[in-house]
Amino acid sequence: TAPIAEGEVIVRVPIGSILEHGDRHPCLVVEALRTELERGECSTYWPYLKSMRDVVVDIPNAWSAEDLALLDGLDGDWLVHTERYRECPAMGTAPITDPLAMRALMLYVSRAGPLGMQPVFDIFNHGHNSTRHHVDNGAHVFFAVRSHSVGE
Repeated sequence: TAPIAEGEVIVRVPIGSILEHGDRHPCLVVEALRTELERGECSTYWPYLKSMRDVVVDIPNAWSAEDLALLDGLDGDWLVHTERYRECPAMGTAPITDPLAMRALMLYVSRAGPLGMQPVFDIFNHGHNSTRHHVDNGAHVFFAVRSHSVGE
């Protein structure tokens, strides 16, 4: 509804609203996300989790064996995401049989930002370099790298 100036702060996401990495191993964030998904509406993160309730994660790790077979002969490490987290205690034994753990992992690998799972980041991380972000005074701050006209 109004133009946005270059350098203008668009949003500040409080660090406390982020299921964050900090110096923790990402496996711990996946485990925490699984726990929060299990809590559902009782989770502190429910408003954020609710926004992802119907998100379909369409990366090869979430495909059936039949669908994965379509990639045979193509160069690529199609299961890198699940293999990377195979040692996470929340994932159990191979193959991952806990649907909630798999959901947490797929959401994490497809939606996490540089600080972890956080509201709003998913909206800005596909912005064709129209925003930048940094941590400032206890918040993850997003700002415009160029001016934007109304409706752009």
